[in-house]
Amino acid sequence: MRERFPVLNESVYLNTAYVGLASVELMEFRASFDRNYIHQGDQFKIKGYERLASQRETLATFLGSHPQNTFLTSSFSTGFRFVLDQLPANTKVLSLLEEYHSLENALSERGFLTNQLPLSGDIESQIESVLAIESFDVVAFSMVQYTSGVLFDLEALSRIKKRFPNILFLADGTQFLGAEAFHFENSPLDVIVGSGYKWLLAGFGNGLLSIKQSFLDFCAISIHHFEEKIYAGHFDFLAFASLIFAVENLSKNNYTALLKAKEQTTDYLRNKLSDRQLLHPLVISRKKHTSIFNIPGDESLHQKLFEAGIRASLRGDGIRISVHHYNTFEDIDRFFEVYDKLL
Repeated sequence: MRERFPVLNESVYLNTAYVGLASVELMEFRASFDRNYIHQGDQFKIKGYERLASQRETLATFLGSHPQNTFLTSSFSTGFRFVLDQLPANTKVLSLLEEYHSLENALSERGFLTNQLPLSGDIESQIESVLAIESFDVVAFSMVQYTSGVLFDLEALSRIKKRFPNILFLADGTQFLGAEAFHFENSPLDVIVGSGYKWLLAGFGNGLLSIKQSFLDFCAISIHHFEEKIYAGHFDFLAFASLIFAVENLSKNNYTALLKAKEQTTDYLRNKLSDRQLLHPLVISRKKHTSIFNIPGDESLHQKLFEAGIRASLRGDGIRISVHHYNTFEDIDRFFEVYDKLL
């Protein structure tokens, strides 16, 4: 497995939450695919359009969604902005403070930021309490909070949905898809949008979105209208094909087993952090957490970690580390060997 990701030979890579690694297979596929342009000319574009239906079917199978309601996009930002542009101008949106900037900026630009809640250990209960006293149309949030790794509880969101059936949940899935088991149609989410370059390991320039009829009904538009607008113009066929290749590769390599391996490494990391009292109170208070953690550290420590071959990110007031299925217990041990020595 690890030999497929050359970066792992050069560093302890704990930075998938920033950029997922490109596999050798993906790069070989991209090179082969792009060479077709030289020999096919106009047929390269024609074949690209012809592939779109089957690509959407593959993506829908992975997401647990309907192909006709599932779309490839160039990024989360592009897809989410398109979704917001379908909402009526007077839509009332509830969101979170210090959300991922692409989500927050898109809402703000359209005048939808009417109320923002601080992230808390009982954030779902806080949302439910606000909805009980004030009317909102939409709750927009990241399924995984990018700084802390806090994961929204889908069961809790389902309970909220049962109590407030008309509320729409619009979710950023960029830090979620490819990292957690998920079935869109069985979830309380009405819209999910994400980029492929993090946990899906699909490289840059691609993303996805899936919507339910509830969203279309609220916007008073048809799926045909939505499709015509989102697929106006030409596409980056290489980026789209890379996303499909990556999704198929996850399935081919037993996606369930890969998630299990990531979970085991995450538990190992969490226990090490707990032993050192480095777990954030938000993490401790939650029933389930992701493989993203934020620990104390500043720019100087971050630079020293980098010089020692540890890849991580400065986020919020600390250093964010994250593990994927290609990480091992040895990666974690090496990280703490360096971290403890530097402290």
